[in-house]
Amino acid sequence: EDIVYIAVQDNIAGGYSAAEKLFAQCQFPCGVFASTPIILKGIMRYIDQHNLRIPEDVMVIAYGQAEAERIFSQSCTITNISLPVALMSYDCLSIIDHLLRHEVNERQLRVYQGILTYGLSCPEVKSTEK
Repeated sequence: EDIVYIAVQDNIAGGYSAAEKLFAQCQFPCGVFASTPIILKGIMRYIDQHNLRIPEDVMVIAYGQAEAERIFSQSCTITNISLPVALMSYDCLSIIDHLLRHEVNERQLRVYQGILTYGLSCPEVKSTEK
């Protein structure tokens, strides 16, 4: 399947514009991913104004669980991906501190587990494999 990436400004108009461009290019894409809550608002505005149904016409996935739930809890739950940003920030600052103190001189690698929370906007597909 084709993946289309559309770069837009991080505002509601940018999200709306991304949806316009995506639907113009792809007729009916199977789904959209919003990288920020404000872009999600613009995409959802486009979907609403064009009487599209979620997930029947288009599935929606957003980044950031709390934001997605707060924005659209009254209309439908949004499937979202979230990362432990506070822990990642803390670890980053800790690594910088250790580097500045010359307490570590090798490359640092941290792996963080993301959380995928399914909502009505993109339901979980159950595997048929056993």
